[in-house]
Amino acid sequence: MHVYLKILILMTGLSLFSVTYAQQVDSTLITTISTDTTFNPLHTQQSGHITDSLISFAKKYLKKPYHYRPNPQVRFDCSGFSSYVYDHFGYKLKRSSAEQAEQFRKIDRTQLKTGDLVFFSGRRNNRHVGHVGIVVNAYENGKFDFIHSSNQSGIVISNSDENYYAKRYIKAGRVIEENAATVAQTETTANTPDQLSTNNTGKTEIQNVQPEPRPAVYHHVKKGDTLYSIARKYGITVNTLKRQNKLTGDKILPKQKLIITEQAG
Repeated sequence: MHVYLKILILMTGLSLFSVTYAQQVDSTLITTISTDTTFNPLHTQQSGHITDSLISFAKKYLKKPYHYRPNPQVRFDCSGFSSYVYDHFGYKLKRSSAEQAEQFRKIDRTQLKTGDLVFFSGRRNNRHVGHVGIVVNAYENGKFDFIHSSNQSGIVISNSDENYYAKRYIKAGRVIEENAATVAQTETTANTPDQLSTNNTGKTEIQNVQPEPRPAVYHHVKKGDTLYSIARKYGITVNTLKRQNKLTGDKILPKQKLIITEQAG
């Protein structure tokens, strides 16, 4: 499959232009979509790519302590962390978890997707929003894994089945809508799948470049390892670890080979 993204730029006083996507599949199917928007060709990503990048960025801070400061203006309480992560991709979230809960469209728990915000009551469990996390994995049964800043453990990934959060779940909201495009504040074109070139007509083209496949990651069980300690080491949940390795119980043996992440790409 060859995918070509052609961009025709019409300069006006308002810097508006038309973007035309042309997709050719085995020389038999061509689908064209046009849209008008303010555009930075190096940093614009579709919603699926945005959420993948967003979660990867959030995971960089796993194990950082509660109230960690990535810079002097930011402090990682729960809403400070979600605000910081989304701000990196051009989305401005309000400061408190209660405000963020009212900022975005409510999503049914069974319709959750990666990148959605999930809201919980605080330690008093009074049904008022007091905590927020970002969905990492969502499952058909309404269960989910989420990354958040916990005042006990710092930046961690937790599961909705954990007793503390199961009793306190209130609602979810969607920041990144379907097929949304955003200006992502990523480092350089090394983090995007596209490269710019200029053809002999003088028009700018972006040619899709397929990323290198990511190899699978494995863990060889050592004496003293537990599913919990292994999951924390790699920033995943115990449920995810058990599901990927088809484990029905908690027993593991020294030298056992566990899948942490499967090959992607």
